[in-house]
Amino acid sequence: MNENKRARLIKRNEVAEQKPVSRKPQKQPSAIQTSVEAVKGWIKDRQLSQQAQTRQMFDALFAQPQPE
Repeated sequence: MNENKRARLIKRNEVAEQKPVSRKPQKQPSAIQTSVEAVKGWIKDRQLSQQAQTRQMFDALFAQPQPE
């Protein structure tokens, strides 16, 4: 192993002298991602409405008087 490596102490005034870390600009969502999110939202809305319709149909089935 390399025994000569040591941690370097950074002094307060050296912090300002260091080069700031550049950040990458945030990417705008691509058309594909936007489309996928729209489809996911549509599917979720449809499933919720289907679930509500199923419950209404079930309630209506048992709300009617049973013929003898």
